[in-house]
Amino acid sequence: MLITGGHDGMVGVWDLRSGQRTAWWETGDKEPARGVALTSVDGRPVAVAGGESGQVQVWALDDTDRPLIATLPVHEERINALDRRDHAAGKGLDGLMLGLVTCRRP
Repeated sequence: MLITGGHDGMVGVWDLRSGQRTAWWETGDKEPARGVALTSVDGRPVAVAGGESGQVQVWALDDTDRPLIATLPVHEERINALDRRDHAAGKGLDGLMLGLVTCRRP
């Protein structure tokens, strides 16, 4: 799988074997999706995106009816990149750990 984020606030997940987009979401505040990553929480596959607001949005890849499962205020500055990290043992989103690359706003 491949995850993409756009300046228009759209986040896409792609199947690399078929070349088809398998999921497509809009960030809630329509901000550019600057940092995107694929990871899992307690074995559940998730897509995450962050941007201007310093918030990270988390979507469940195994649930097409209600894909947005959390919006987390993780940083005071803009998020420029996200990187998957091995997550700690825990329940729900407590196990989600990401590396953040941020930049101070001008």
